[in-house]
Amino acid sequence: MLFNNFTATMHHAIGILHIPSTRQLMGEAYRGLSTGKPPDLSVTMLLFAVFAVSAASPPPALLRSLEPSPEQATQAYQGYLRTARSFVENIEAVSASTTALAALTLLAYLATNGSGHGLGGHLLRSQCYWMAHTMEIHRLDGSQRRAERKANECNVIELEVQRRIWWNLVAADWLSVFSGSTPEDAYLYHPSHMCVDLPSQLDDMDITATGYRHPKPMSEPIASTFLIARAKLASNCREVVDSMPSIAPGVEPSYDTILALDARFYNCLAELPPIFQLNQDEAAQHRWARKPYIRWQRITMHLSVHTRLCRLHRPYYLKGMADPKYQYSRDVCVISAQVVLDLWHSMDEKKTNVGLTPDQFWVVAQHAFSAALTLATDVSFDASAPDAAERKAKVLAAHDILERSTDGSCGFRETIEKNLCTFMATLNWQGPSANNPTPGAPSGVIRTPSDMNASGPADIPGLTGDGEESAEMIAPWNEDWVKLWSEFLTVAPDLDFSQWDQILEGTDPHVF
Repeated sequence: MLFNNFTATMHHAIGILHIPSTRQLMGEAYRGLSTGKPPDLSVTMLLFAVFAVSAASPPPALLRSLEPSPEQATQAYQGYLRTARSFVENIEAVSASTTALAALTLLAYLATNGSGHGLGGHLLRSQCYWMAHTMEIHRLDGSQRRAERKANECNVIELEVQRRIWWNLVAADWLSVFSGSTPEDAYLYHPSHMCVDLPSQLDDMDITATGYRHPKPMSEPIASTFLIARAKLASNCREVVDSMPSIAPGVEPSYDTILALDARFYNCLAELPPIFQLNQDEAAQHRWARKPYIRWQRITMHLSVHTRLCRLHRPYYLKGMADPKYQYSRDVCVISAQVVLDLWHSMDEKKTNVGLTPDQFWVVAQHAFSAALTLATDVSFDASAPDAAERKAKVLAAHDILERSTDGSCGFRETIEKNLCTFMATLNWQGPSANNPTPGAPSGVIRTPSDMNASGPADIPGLTGDGEESAEMIAPWNEDWVKLWSEFLTVAPDLDFSQWDQILEGTDPHVF
């Protein structure tokens, strides 16, 4: 049941496994257990990784069929995860193989979307990188490897899964370098150091151990369509970083460069396959009704692009309020932030009907939080605008899905709660009034989350010297998210441009 849930939901978000052969591996493993045959370690590791991903945030339909209590659901998820990660902790006992690498990739995906860019996720991605290079997957489609495959038979399914895994890892690396994330501006996988084709545009049933059937056009959605489109967007993000000037102090790109990069992202949207275009006519919607995950993939692609448009123009957003030269950047930030929040709301399971919800994806919540903060900024500076009330409503409405994110069975809720406390501590430090300056801080100075992390918990009101949260700090922030946003919008008009810059630059996924 967990495997079926995985194939119907999370497989369409990750897209690395060849489902028919994986199902066969699972069947062989269970048959071996029934006869007393010890299971292969890499296969066992993969199955527990699949079960952990599936159990991390199961859809309501699965919960209704199993009828577990919330505690039982959490225990099941944690049990599968602990078992899978026990293999990782003793990785020397697991031989490098496509199966083991697939398991590591699933666990890395789960770690990133469960708790963000934490140490656990980084370590798992490093292990993926190490194993992939040990297997020389970065040379998979070089002339020497092609000649070897031509001279000797190879397992085409394994070849295709290796390509999927590689591009999943590469896409995650390149997307992170231009998203406001902790490893921004520095990527691990260099395009000059690899020769790997994109996955084939084929259904799993059209890929056998001995060969391929005819590939389908990109207009026909299959398992790898989303992965291919995501890889192309990731390549665009890498090119943006490569186009930026040195990170040396005082060196900034010209605004013409920003506009040229802006055009690249809009071209990326225009070049998406027809199934990923937002303006779907009724006939197209009816055509893909039997594959509801396509709508979720479509939303995800557009959310990713608009998040990066916001990121590109963010340094010029506040300048656009005072200098007409940068008005375009302000417009793009506001429009893209509104699009991100609209897409965020439309990812609700009742609308996507696929069992994939925002609370399963930490990165999605971070994007929505940044977008809400951008709109809150604009509302505070332009409260008399005709659509100010509508934008404020979107900011306040964002708390609904964020609050639901704390109801899941994974560690995602702990990250959200922790970061909300940090966010509120930031607001408390700058204070709602200039007449009540922050103790120990110069007037007009706002403490950003990164500042507070650097100076330690003892500097934050509500934290004791040993880093323990006091009851006064926790209670009001955990009981009313609407109040949190309302307080933020009340405080916002008192901030100047430099303080807003610090807040906007502080929306790093490691913090928010």
